[in-house]
Amino acid sequence: MIQILAEKRIAKNSKNSNVPPSMDPSREKKPKEKPERKPGGQVGHAGITLQQCDNPDAIIEIKVDRGRLSPGLWKNADYDRRQIFDFKIVKHITEYRAEILINEKGDKVTAPFPDGLVQKAQYGNGVKTHSVYMSVKQLIPCERVSGHFSSQMGLPLSAGTVHNFKKEAYNLLEPYEAWVKGQIKGSKIIHADETGIAVEGKRAWLHVASNDRYTLYYPHMKRGKEAADEAGVLGGEGGVLIHDHWKPYFGYAGKEHGLCNAHYLRELTAAEEEGQKWPRRMSDLLTETNKQAVEA
Repeated sequence: MIQILAEKRIAKNSKNSNVPPSMDPSREKKPKEKPERKPGGQVGHAGITLQQCDNPDAIIEIKVDRGRLSPGLWKNADYDRRQIFDFKIVKHITEYRAEILINEKGDKVTAPFPDGLVQKAQYGNGVKTHSVYMSVKQLIPCERVSGHFSSQMGLPLSAGTVHNFKKEAYNLLEPYEAWVKGQIKGSKIIHADETGIAVEGKRAWLHVASNDRYTLYYPHMKRGKEAADEAGVLGGEGGVLIHDHWKPYFGYAGKEHGLCNAHYLRELTAAEEEGQKWPRRMSDLLTETNKQAVEA
């Protein structure tokens, strides 16, 4: 019996179980297949063509060198137009001068500065949003974002400052995060999963919960139900929880449970490899149903 269980465990891979591809035994890296489609826009693709605008920011007139013209009466008939679309990276500094009034008694009154303007010199929201976008959305390290601002814009933006901008954005997004959690928690269908990540060089887990419109990513140092409970999304009553059949998800007893379709196919593959014949027919049925009902 022990031998049979051991053989089954050894035979598991990413095609017949929930084992990730990176954990496949004797995993071979296959060369990338050449794509069937040629590079560039495909047939039927709605392309985007740059069009001239009617109000350019600058107009440069190019005159004909009349000294090279043949003799005759030449007069202006029209002009041909060509435009270059470009952008300028410039440093823009705004100075606020708060008026100070003083009366005959020596009392002073200073006009209030706008909210958030607390330093003698500070970065504006444009710098903050652009640096956070580059670091978070484009996954560019803070040091490289710092170099970009220094070399291209002449702004001495340190990596630590970029990190502080991200912390500020994180705190400002707290109400939105709470709202998204509420939108997912009350859904009829919730998809859940988790995957390993590295946080400051340490192994952690990125927990994911989503519905048809919103997705919540929640990092935690633990993988199990404790982390999912802390995220505060899966504990709602009712609805269907779709997952990869990992045991901690079944701890949410107030929900119905459904297996991810890809994992259904893997379990059927495992049953087929054990010599059973029906799994192939069921797999074909599910695949065809998905093609007709979902892809269509």
